[in-house]
Amino acid sequence: MKIEIKPYDLLFFRDGKPFMKGENYSADIIFPPFPSTVYGTLRTSYFSDNIDVFRKLKSNEKLNSEDDPTTNLKINKIIVKKDDSFLFPLPRDLVFVDNENEQKKEKHAKILKLIRKREMLNTISNDPMEKSEYFLYTDEKNISNYKGYLKEKDFVEYLKGSIDNKKIKILKMENIYQEVSKIGNHINENRVVSDSSEGGLYRESLLRLKKDVSLVVDFEGFKISDKGYLKLGGEGRVSNYQKIEREILTDEEIKIKKGEYFKIVFLTPSIFNNGWKFSFDDAEFIQASVGKAKYVGGFDIDKNRSKEMRKAVPIGSVYYFKAKKDMSINRFGKISNYLKKEGFGSFVLTKINQGGSNV
Repeated sequence: MKIEIKPYDLLFFRDGKPFMKGENYSADIIFPPFPSTVYGTLRTSYFSDNIDVFRKLKSNEKLNSEDDPTTNLKINKIIVKKDDSFLFPLPRDLVFVDNENEQKKEKHAKILKLIRKREMLNTISNDPMEKSEYFLYTDEKNISNYKGYLKEKDFVEYLKGSIDNKKIKILKMENIYQEVSKIGNHINENRVVSDSSEGGLYRESLLRLKKDVSLVVDFEGFKISDKGYLKLGGEGRVSNYQKIEREILTDEEIKIKKGEYFKIVFLTPSIFNNGWKFSFDDAEFIQASVGKAKYVGGFDIDKNRSKEMRKAVPIGSVYYFKAKKDMSINRFGKISNYLKKEGFGSFVLTKINQGGSNV
């Protein structure tokens, strides 16, 4: 089932870093929300439609057991949508040439190429992985990375490798939402307001999605009403949703021969046992361009305590591999050592030439 979510109000999404009086007084936003936030929202929505099921499970202390139908939930994709186009995070191996003569909204795109270290002459490179024999490079001198999105048609061109040297429109975060800051005082358990001298001040950032922006979720395991309302994010802000049928790109089986190169781009954060490192079955790791880690935590209501904090590889991170044998892989998949069912680790795959061009 796929639903499109449109909020009525400001939204509050933040990472898992502690937000405590007198210590970290600032709570910064993230967008899109972590898959675990959406996962909880969908489970709550199901129980809202089936309140008798919830009451029975709770009275029998069977919530989160195998008798709980919401434990079958699996999130496949979480995609931002603007107007009539799905949006995809800017891959970190896609850079843009800085040219003062170009329009601000359009930039020349360049896909970083793989090159062996011994061939490295007069080039600009990202920081290399120490043991890799490859660099990611471009021969352009003035380049920038951006945080933002590509429209669906441009992302398809990126996957094909045909976006190189073309002018494209970058959708930066200010095109997606407006940030709104709120300052207040902590209230203790006795309902007494703390003043600034006690470290009681806090600041939190909320976001207001642009009116043409929404969130699309592809999930399975149970169904909810075709349209309705749900509470999303911190403070339980109300959003409406409706079922949609449109496909989020076309999935297909990608055949990769032994010795061929491919890469994956993460569409949702992924959590691995060894930081940013992970292994791909039947493939050799070649290189990666990874963004700053995000902290994933939360609160366990059943155990009445904070969940273990984990670092996650952010969306848009790109990993390169070389096939050790003939392989057949779906274009869309998920790789994560934790919370994969909740939607972490969603990726899209494409083949590349040894020089780095997508094929």
